[in-house]
Amino acid sequence: MATTASSPRTPSSPLGSLSGRRKFANGGMTVVVYLAFLLAVIPLVWLTVTVVTRGLDRFFIDANGDSNFNLDFLQQSMRGVFGGMPEGGIIHAIWGTLLITLAATVISVPIGLLTAIYLVEYGQGWLKRSVTFFVDVMTGIPSIVAGLFAYAVFAIIVGPGTKTGMVGAVALSVLMIPVVVRSSEEMLKLVPNELREAAYALGVPKWLTILKVVVRTAIAGITTGVTLAIARVIGETAPLLIAVGVADSMNLNLFDGRMMALPVYIVSEWRKGCSRATTLVSRAWVRSRSTARGRPRWSSSSSSWRSTSSHVSSLVTSPPSPAGKGITVAKRIDVNNLNVYYGNFLAVEDISLAIEPRSVTAFIGPSGCGKSTFLRTLNRMHEVIPGARVEERC
Repeated sequence: MATTASSPRTPSSPLGSLSGRRKFANGGMTVVVYLAFLLAVIPLVWLTVTVVTRGLDRFFIDANGDSNFNLDFLQQSMRGVFGGMPEGGIIHAIWGTLLITLAATVISVPIGLLTAIYLVEYGQGWLKRSVTFFVDVMTGIPSIVAGLFAYAVFAIIVGPGTKTGMVGAVALSVLMIPVVVRSSEEMLKLVPNELREAAYALGVPKWLTILKVVVRTAIAGITTGVTLAIARVIGETAPLLIAVGVADSMNLNLFDGRMMALPVYIVSEWRKGCSRATTLVSRAWVRSRSTARGRPRWSSSSSSWRSTSSHVSSLVTSPPSPAGKGITVAKRIDVNNLNVYYGNFLAVEDISLAIEPRSVTAFIGPSGCGKSTFLRTLNRMHEVIPGARVEERC
C-alpha cells in the first residue's frame, strides 16, 4: 500500500493571524513614522549644509584679501581689526569658551555629585525635601538670572563693574549644578541594594562602600550626566554678556579682565552686520537735514579746496557773504562710484552721494558696515593703512 508524505505544517501563532485591517493600520503607521522622521531631519540637514557652505568661504580669504585657502580664522584674534578688514579670527573666543566652561565644570561637578550622594544615601526628613525643592527650582532658572546673580555677588564682594572669566564660570555653574544633581541622583538609585548589603556584610564602612562600590558602579551614567550639563551651558550667551563682557584680545587669565566666548562672539559679529558698504547705502544709513546755526568757515587765503583723490569732487564755494568779508561757504561734496579695498578685499562698494552744505548728514548702521571706512577716505586717512586703496567706477 503506497503512502504519500505529507508536507510539514507551519506552526500558527497562538494569537491567530492578523486581519487585513490591522495589517493596513500597521503599514500606514510605519509610513507615518518614517515621514515624521524625514520631516524632522530636513531642517537639521538644511541648517548643517547652510552653515558649512557659507562658513567655508571664510577660509578662502587671507590677510591681504586674496582668495587663498588658509586657517587664519582659527589662529587670529580680533585685536586691531576694524571696518571691512579681512583679518581677524576666533582663537580668543575658543580659548575663552574652553577656560570658562572648564572652571564651571570644576565648580559644579563636585557640588552636584556630593549633593546627589547625600540625597540618595544619607538624606531624610525636612532637609532632604528642602534640598530637592531648591534643586527643582534651580532647574527652571532663566540663564540671564544666573548671570545677574553672579554679577551681583562679585559686585558686592569685589566691586561694581567686575567682569572676569570667573564671574562667567560662577554663572554657568549655577545652571550646571541642578543638571548634575538630577542625573547623578538617578544613576545612584539604579545601583542594586544587594551590592551595598554585600559590602556591609564584609564590614566595609558606609562611606567606603559609596566610594568604592556605588560610585564606581554608576560612573558611566554620572559621566553622561556631566556631559549633558556641559552641553547645557557651553552655548549660553545672556549670562556671559552680563558677567564676562566682550573682548577682542586674547586673555587666558580667568581672574583679570574680560574674556570672549564663542556664543558672545557670534552675537557680537552678528550685530556688526555685513562689512560691505552696500548695506550702508541700501538700508543702514539715514540722511537728515537741519538748518545749521553757524556757517562753516574756511581759510580766507583760498576760495576752494580740491581733494587729491579722484573720487571726491571739488568743494565749490559760494561768493563771500556781504555781512562777513573773507567768509566762504562750501557748496557740497560729491562722491562718485566710491570703492575702497583692503588688499583685494572690497570693503566699500559703489557709493555715490552728495553732502549738502549747512546740513547734517548722518550715517547710521551696525558696526563694520563701512561708515568709518567711508569717512576715512574723505580726509585721506585710509592712506596710513597698508594695502588700502580707493578706486572709482565710471
